[in-house]
Amino acid sequence: MRHALESHIYVKCANINVVMPDKNAIAQSNKGLQVSAAQVREALRVEGFKELKRVDNADLVQALKMVLRRYRRNVNRLRSENIELRKRVLYDNLTKAGSRAKYEDESLRAVASFIRNPKIGITFIIIDLNKFKAINDFRGHKAGDSALRTLSTVLEDQSRNDEAIYRVGGDEFVVIQNGTNGAVPYLKRVRNKLEELHKKDGNSVRITISAGHCSTDEITASDFPVEKTRDGAKKQESAIRDFLFNRADERMYEEKGVPRKDRSS
Repeated sequence: MRHALESHIYVKCANINVVMPDKNAIAQSNKGLQVSAAQVREALRVEGFKELKRVDNADLVQALKMVLRRYRRNVNRLRSENIELRKRVLYDNLTKAGSRAKYEDESLRAVASFIRNPKIGITFIIIDLNKFKAINDFRGHKAGDSALRTLSTVLEDQSRNDEAIYRVGGDEFVVIQNGTNGAVPYLKRVRNKLEELHKKDGNSVRITISAGHCSTDEITASDFPVEKTRDGAKKQESAIRDFLFNRADERMYEEKGVPRKDRSS
């Protein structure tokens, strides 16, 4: 077998092409899966091919099939695990809304798109579930979790395909909306639906929200002059994002009636 691996062997069987020149031999399936000669040797050993010097080409092909099947299974498993990990990173496990990490990435993309085409504005909406601590304290954490899930579902259901929804804190959500005049009707739909759900089930926790919004209509060219360098453009994207978020957040607290000195808590 050692002699076979170190010589030039060409085998074609079941859509498997194997070319083994010297010790850097590569086995490649029709799906592009690559296996090194060292891995083939290990597979042969694991599969019980101990008399390596006497293994013929038929045994080699059989072993390679086993290797490829094993690697395909591993690749499929890793793909499934990567998909699951991606979901955990990008989506909030409780509410299924976008995660904080997803917000950080996509909010900058939205701002960058606005900078490229200022005619298509965007709006940031900050939404906070009222009396969330009281719900947890007096109705239990299950009731609090249920309230968050309900709010997230309503935010999603009342969207018009131009809103992206993220949970960025305990009871705080951010909605990024294309356009600059859709925040008021959107929030009206959300509040009406929450009230409708409460009336339908009088025993459920009544969910109300406080909200604030800010759109790019409030930005002037003098606020954020055009940046010509890549680093400058990145800083500008972050600055615009923070401007929209902070102003919307301030308005949300104003609606909630929280004094400025108490807002950090």
